[in-house]
Amino acid sequence: MKRLLTIIVRCVGSLVVFALGILALSNLAPVFDFSGGQPFSGEHIYNPYSAFDSTLGWSRANFHCHTRVDGIFNECEFSPEETIEFYKKYGYDIATVSNHMEITPVWEDEQISIPVTVYEHGYNLFNNHHLVFSPEKVCYFEYLTPFTASQKQFLMDRLAKSGDFIFFNHIHRSRVFNPSQMKKLSGYVAVEADSSFEDEGQDLEFWDIALSAGHYSANITSDDLHFPDNSARLARRSSFLNVASTSYEDIRQAVIAGNLYSMKTPDFGNGDLGQKQRQNMQLPYIENIALVNDTIILDLSAPADSVVAIGQGGKKTLMEAGDGYVFKYLFKPEDTYIRLHADFGDSFEIYTNPFVRTADGQRPAITQPHSVNILLTVLYNLAVLAVSALLFSALVPIWRKRVKA
Repeated sequence: MKRLLTIIVRCVGSLVVFALGILALSNLAPVFDFSGGQPFSGEHIYNPYSAFDSTLGWSRANFHCHTRVDGIFNECEFSPEETIEFYKKYGYDIATVSNHMEITPVWEDEQISIPVTVYEHGYNLFNNHHLVFSPEKVCYFEYLTPFTASQKQFLMDRLAKSGDFIFFNHIHRSRVFNPSQMKKLSGYVAVEADSSFEDEGQDLEFWDIALSAGHYSANITSDDLHFPDNSARLARRSSFLNVASTSYEDIRQAVIAGNLYSMKTPDFGNGDLGQKQRQNMQLPYIENIALVNDTIILDLSAPADSVVAIGQGGKKTLMEAGDGYVFKYLFKPEDTYIRLHADFGDSFEIYTNPFVRTADGQRPAITQPHSVNILLTVLYNLAVLAVSALLFSALVPIWRKRVKA
């Protein structure tokens, strides 16, 4: 009995040590010298809404939801078709299915556009996840414990090459993540700055940290839906795109430019689905948004409790209303970027994308230069290999000592 117990202890100990060795090996990575981190600057102002056309209106979209899958990453009991049916009821024009590590084929639907294949990448231990748009296949490369900014950047570089572009998902839920890393990272076109989870405001703070460091991205809010039959989670976060059609190319152009706004909505009716549907069809919206000379003009369809201009370092400036529901903000010489936040009360908010200073008035680059530091890369990876070797060598003494019968 004693021998059997010892063998069991040794097997469990060996598995633990072996798993730790594999985790250590999975951290092999380049070490980058990041060149970003500088606030936006220049004589011109980039206007993400320069192509805004009021005659087109807005198309409501959700880019992040989960459905039933056959693999190990199943997080929903509803099929893709059933899940999309829920979004139809609340006036959505665009939806994508973004299951974990699995591409869900696009199918035809008469009422709602499902324009492109999308999947959510990430099976690491820290919830570091990204949406990959229009991938040829799933990229299984991953860091199981992505501690460093260089690891996160190298992964995003790989994902960006495997698809058309990527979103940075629910940043505050990514464990072992800090503001200093957000100041360095680039390569994503949008951040999911509100996904209806707890501590939802933290993602907006991370977005401002990136913008303050000169990394331009749009804000895409989404349900990150897992339970479409749960009214409290459905149709709570959405983005509104100013597009001529719901084709992928039009959506792509709007997202990359930032020609959209995002909205946080309450759970209308608190379980009364009829009221929820009616109020979702009567949402306030942006009637006009423009840059005239150096003045940002925001025209809302309904009165807001407040509209705030948010700039460098997350600094907030309360805006005053003019005629009707029009708000104006003069882009000051010291402003590096300005985004607008309209609060209608009762967890009902609109977020615009940022106007930023640039040298030429064009959208800032998606990816900023980051070169490999050869010396630090060699030293770092030698350290990782040394730790792995020590862990694997610990397997030997576990089995060396004999147990007396």
